[in-house]
Amino acid sequence: MHSIEFKHNIYKGFGYININLLKNHEEVVEDRASSLLNYLRSIENYVVIPSILICNQTNTIIDGHHRCWALKELGVKEVPVTFINYSHADIVTHLTDGIITKKEIIDAALSGNLLKPKSSFHHVIDIYGEFKPLLLLSSLSKCPT
Repeated sequence: MHSIEFKHNIYKGFGYININLLKNHEEVVEDRASSLLNYLRSIENYVVIPSILICNQTNTIIDGHHRCWALKELGVKEVPVTFINYSHADIVTHLTDGIITKKEIIDAALSGNLLKPKSSFHHVIDIYGEFKPLLLLSSLSKCPT
């Protein structure tokens, strides 16, 4: 099992919000999204998923585009989200510089000019200085289907 201890004030809270308030920054891979949708339909009554990670200031989806797409297809109105301080220096978009910036990601979401699928891969630097997948900040959540 992975756990993560992170520095400072990255985590801003958890909640359920209207799915229409979320802003994508990249397109989804249709096959991947459809597979997730089929899986969620097969579970029926009790779906547990990682919460969607979003920027606490803009509602930009940082991690969870495919989950969001599948939940919208299922007609879910309120989705589980973890709010993060996306501007925090310990959240990085790639392990190497110059690939894509957080500003470009936010700009894509706010403008509606979506990036290609899987164009960003986020990490968080833990208290030991190690890079961990940002997904580890998600909470497992029951989601009505």
